Amino acid sequence: MAFYALPKSTCQELMQVMAKFWWTTSLKERGIHWLKWEKLPMPKNEGRLGFKDLEIFNPSLLAKQC
Repeated sequence: MAFYALPKSTCQELMQVMAKFWWTTSLKERGIHWLKWEKLPMPKNEGRLGFKDLEIFNPSLLAKQC
């Protein structure tokens, strides 16, 4: 991610994998969604978990290389 601009679809797929890992307890059962996924990338100081939104984070990593 720090060297290549990832397509939007790849970022969304990675976010889906992160959501499945976070919410599910086993492969057979569906997990409990305690909070909307859209609210999780907000900063920790606002009471959220501080996950990064990959669509926004990828260009910032690329800008650091310049």
